[in-house]
Amino acid sequence: MSDTLEQENNQVENLEEIQEEPAAPQLADLLAAFPNAPTEVKIETWKEIHGEIFCSGFSETELVVWRPINRKEFVILQEEVQAGRDINSYDLEERVVVSCILWQTPQAEKSLEQKAGSLTTLNEQIMQNSNFINPQMASALVVKL
Repeated sequence: MSDTLEQENNQVENLEEIQEEPAAPQLADLLAAFPNAPTEVKIETWKEIHGEIFCSGFSETELVVWRPINRKEFVILQEEVQAGRDINSYDLEERVVVSCILWQTPQAEKSLEQKAGSLTTLNEQIMQNSNFINPQMASALVVKL
């Protein structure tokens, strides 16, 4: 019986330790060290407007807060391409990224200009989180009822 009582006491102690752990820092707290960083209120406002928002980091100082592209914006870009406007795939990537960035550190802004893959990588992240995924991944998400 004493073993059972000791186990219960250990479980209670473990539960108390878990409850005492500090909460994970909010995104605004992590970004606060950077100039013009968004507040928690601003981040919540963005979430209300856009649904989801994301933060990508190319390094500890190259951080970008962004949102998915919405259907209306995507259709407009596709119509411009189909209308024969002089828009190549790189221009399209840049337009998607520029329209979806909500905030970025100064270092991230430089990275998007100076490092060739940064803009393309961010475009891929935006498109994937806007539910543009490859056919195999799309098939894996289907469940037969």
